[in-house]
Amino acid sequence: MNTPSRYLIICSTLLLSGCYRPGSFRTYKEKKELGKQLKLKRPTVQIKEMTHEQALEAVSYYEELGNSGLLVALYQRITATGKDPDIISRYMVKLADFYLGEGNFNEAIKQYRRAITLYPGAQGIERARYREIVAYFWNSLQPQRDQATTRMVIKLGKEYLANPADETSQQQIQGMVAASYKKLLENELLVAKFYYNKYLIGGVKSALPSAAQRISHITEQLLPDMATFLPESGALYEQLLPTAQEWHRIQETEDVEHNEELQTAVAKEVVAALHHIESYLNKDSAHLPDFSKSRDKF
Repeated sequence: MNTPSRYLIICSTLLLSGCYRPGSFRTYKEKKELGKQLKLKRPTVQIKEMTHEQALEAVSYYEELGNSGLLVALYQRITATGKDPDIISRYMVKLADFYLGEGNFNEAIKQYRRAITLYPGAQGIERARYREIVAYFWNSLQPQRDQATTRMVIKLGKEYLANPADETSQQQIQGMVAASYKKLLENELLVAKFYYNKYLIGGVKSALPSAAQRISHITEQLLPDMATFLPESGALYEQLLPTAQEWHRIQETEDVEHNEELQTAVAKEVVAALHHIESYLNKDSAHLPDFSKSRDKF
């Protein structure tokens, strides 16, 4: 996935899901006029001393004014002083939405997970389940070697799709899971190429078996799992399967590191497998969800 596509997806989803700072599109003049209108509603008690009811009243004031800094403190005050599970979970999700809109994905994930764990039956908690996956997905688009975040998108996405809230969110999550599988495949390809180049350029004979083993992992572990979301990956599986099967036979009966003729044969198979994977990825078979065509219903 190229960088412009990633940013297009992020920006489109940000607008459509409503995860932006309240009042962030008002001009200075509009905010000033609104401030005059709301002057009589201005809270007179410090947030840390507010009761639950006072904090709820203050939220409406600051949301209209667009003061995002104080809203964070108010959301935290409401969740700390409240007793109604629906209200507490609602403001936990609002807090998570704020962090999501700010690009603080780790904190957003933390707050969504907290709401889901503490109040699994609360009204509107499906919104938190959906947006937790969105937060993981956006976070996975950032440059990183560890693919734990990408794997979490797949795990949570599959759980969500077992009981989706509606057709729109179902399609969006399916697209995110498909894109995440493609990213895992891209990462596995880089690892396999690293080992092969280490053998080819660096002369490290032990690296060739590592490259072949990575091809086997892709074939036997990753491709069967991703076929549900990317049916066209079945053709790649068929192309790689003979290489994986042959590698298992060689592992059991031969010593690749001390047999140059066998090294040449294995290297040829690895190169062919790498070519097949690259060709598949270059077809851009995993399309991301088009958020521009439908609004988030939550």
